[in-house]
Amino acid sequence: MKLYFLRHGIAEDISKSGLDRDRKLTEPGVEELEREADALKRLGLNLDLLLTSPYARAFKTAEIVANRLGLKDQFQTESLLAPGFNLGSLQKMNADFDDARSVMLVGHNFDFPIIAGQLCGGAEIDLKKGGLIRIDVDIFEPGQGTLEWVLTPKHLLAMAGR
Repeated sequence: MKLYFLRHGIAEDISKSGLDRDRKLTEPGVEELEREADALKRLGLNLDLLLTSPYARAFKTAEIVANRLGLKDQFQTESLLAPGFNLGSLQKMNADFDDARSVMLVGHNFDFPIIAGQLCGGAEIDLKKGGLIRIDVDIFEPGQGTLEWVLTPKHLLAMAGR
């Protein structure tokens, strides 16, 4: 399986409610993600499923990507992707998408780089807001994945050509 970890885009520091879950993408964050979504389209990821954290900033990130890639039917919210997501959560989720060959997860730091690092044997990965990691994995156990690449927002924006 090709497993993609997409960190949400640039978000406000504090939401109007004061709750972390309500922090929204900033206007520049939305604009940057729209451009990054163009790059994702150019990559031809052929996603079977797009799962997102229910937190506002991740949901909006996933919504932008789903719209650009034509994935409205493959787009779902997954409560396990909220902050605190871990390898055990991924293993539970795998039962739901076991038949998929290409899955994108949209969520948060520090969870995503830690899990991606665990899957590929303990690597330390720096994942910027809007960054994307690809791990190829058959068994969701430590050291059983292969880190294929990490794309920073700068890489994606350069690929978008704008």
